[in-house]
Amino acid sequence: MVGFFFLCAGTPGTRSLTPKFLKRNRKTIHAKAGVLAPVLVGLIEANFQYRVPISKHFLKVQSVFRIAQNWGLYGAGPKRMRRLQISIDGEPVYLTNDPALRWRAPQLTHRKIRPLPDTMTIKAEAFNWTGFSRWVLNEARADFPEATEVSVVAIFRDHAVNAERRIHHGRRARAPDWSWEHLGPGGVRVEAPEVEADEP
Repeated sequence: MVGFFFLCAGTPGTRSLTPKFLKRNRKTIHAKAGVLAPVLVGLIEANFQYRVPISKHFLKVQSVFRIAQNWGLYGAGPKRMRRLQISIDGEPVYLTNDPALRWRAPQLTHRKIRPLPDTMTIKAEAFNWTGFSRWVLNEARADFPEATEVSVVAIFRDHAVNAERRIHHGRRARAPDWSWEHLGPGGVRVEAPEVEADEP
């Protein structure tokens, strides 16, 4: 009975295996699973037809066993990774979660500052870009007085093994006026996006 309970109520990730998932991924399943594709398809169909209706009755009991959580946390995760990169004269000095590129890491990873870069990697029009870019430029010119270019960009990378990192959006300032220009995909200069205020 205990095994049956955990199979129905606590099987990680299987809540997302719905008919919609099957319809959307049927070709991929057959391409990757080959001769085992019918078995996998059958398990997905059985999961939704039998396990899901039973597991709904166990939702109130889950809190007793401290397993009332979203098992989606243990799924595939986001389809792409987003990281903030700061470069001086084309050479990266900071990259999110990179132990080798740690310029100003204590400030950038502080719990009150960390949400800013996270937001800006998602939104090219985030309100935080203005103040954050100004801070980066001031700090960079103090540490690299001979620099002629400073860039702050959002780097996207898919989870595929051989996927390449690419610039999705960002900003770049060049001497002598140090005015910021907006960058789009590939680091190409674009018109300034409409700024969207972030939640405090």
